[in-house]
Amino acid sequence: MQGGYVVLAAEPMCICGIDVAAPPEARSAKTQTPAELFRAFDKQFTTEEWTCIKAAGSEAEQMQAFQRHWTLKEAFVKARGDGLGFDLGRVRFQTSAPLPSNSQSATAKVDGNPLLRWRFAIQMLGEQHVVSVALGPPEDVVDAWGVFKGTFQRPNLSLAELQDAFEAARPMFSILTISDVIPAEAREAYAAAGGDTL
Repeated sequence: MQGGYVVLAAEPMCICGIDVAAPPEARSAKTQTPAELFRAFDKQFTTEEWTCIKAAGSEAEQMQAFQRHWTLKEAFVKARGDGLGFDLGRVRFQTSAPLPSNSQSATAKVDGNPLLRWRFAIQMLGEQHVVSVALGPPEDVVDAWGVFKGTFQRPNLSLAELQDAFEAARPMFSILTISDVIPAEAREAYAAAGGDTL
């Protein structure tokens, strides 16, 4: 959750990761200048990514480029299951030109090797929130004990099956309020308990 958004994504065939980034002014934590933030995250991005981020233009445009790259990295490691245990400096993302739908795609390399069996999408929520989704093959899950992989009906997908999953129509994000997801009969009790239904 960032800036008032909670994002969820699901995929029946692929492993799936998602992340959202809010603009600095929408976060509850202490706001850092772009220069401070960039110094703090120096090792998390490749030289090529930093070049892309810093060439984006104004400070606001650089921050949005930073958010795009950061959410891609977060979505990737969430899909894999190793989270921040993965050295984020090992993965390099390259984003496409923005599409008319206010979305982009991206490609990735880990240790210089292209991730050909992965797909990455970036979408704006509102004016300033960036959401990235990563889809990959189930066999790329990091699962030390095999418990999670044991729940997969299809732990290995052929290239054709993976391609079909990637090409399946995907709706844009739907923005829902808390009221939209709480059953009507429970809304009054939720609000009485102090819950905000906006």
